[in-house]
Amino acid sequence: MKLFFWQNINSIHQSEFFRVLSSCPSFEVSLLVTEKINPKRIEMGWGIPAIEGLNLVDLSMDNEKFKNIIEENNGGQAIHIFSGIGAFPKVQKALIYAIKKKCRVGIFTEPYDFRGIKGFLRRLKGHFNRVKYEKKIEFILTTGKIGTAQFIEFGFPSKKVFEWAYSVEKSENIISENSSNCFRIIFAGSLIRRKGFDILCSALQKLQNQNISFLANLYCLKKHDVEKKDSIIQDYNLNQNTNLYPFLPNLELRKKISEHDVLVLPSRHDGWGAVVSESLAEGTPVIVSEKCGASTLITDFNG
Repeated sequence: MKLFFWQNINSIHQSEFFRVLSSCPSFEVSLLVTEKINPKRIEMGWGIPAIEGLNLVDLSMDNEKFKNIIEENNGGQAIHIFSGIGAFPKVQKALIYAIKKKCRVGIFTEPYDFRGIKGFLRRLKGHFNRVKYEKKIEFILTTGKIGTAQFIEFGFPSKKVFEWAYSVEKSENIISENSSNCFRIIFAGSLIRRKGFDILCSALQKLQNQNISFLANLYCLKKHDVEKKDSIIQDYNLNQNTNLYPFLPNLELRKKISEHDVLVLPSRHDGWGAVVSESLAEGTPVIVSEKCGASTLITDFNG
């Protein structure tokens, strides 16, 4: 069986999945990427994974090669899985052409952000896509319970909708035991409202006011934000218990996560939230908003 994954980039958050899938003798796996990785992602610590056994095809500089690939692989022994519906222009172009050539087609997608007016329009788009594509798509792989609920709401049959996840590389770090009485908190994400940075800061203020001993290390600064570090701390009324640091390369961040007692991700919306997967892989517990797709991995233990 040939499996073709059509995506915008080669993501570190699917490398382990592709590595394992490519090692299965029953599958011939190809990853077709339509864009170069964004420099902003590189600044945030993303790398470009190399995966043995995976056929990686770079279509970023070729606008027509995708047609040949689809035409040569449109039989029953080939399945084409596309990243989103209308999410990325070149991927969407390939999806439409694959449907035209009567290929077997699946979709991998994050859930929509339904907040605000744009969210209302995305909800309408979801219903429109169901009417347009439902009979032509064999399955939907969507991240977390939020995604499965959305696509069933749109009208896709539940037998076609499957809960999916981003995967991360196995840990090579040794879990660091906390020998102090200071509780160690880590956050890794952008200084944006969607990631809930203000929610996190409000929670840290409450810990300060209760004189709880903690150390919060927040890896959240881009290069142009580093000089603003002191003003950000002052704006949020944080004290010396909280430190702001630049983004780290992914492997370095993973090691830092393993050295903390808990990772916090309070996002108002996250299609998945791969740092949750990374933290769990390091053996570090997670506090995460239910608005994150990755919250499906978390169990609430009440003693």
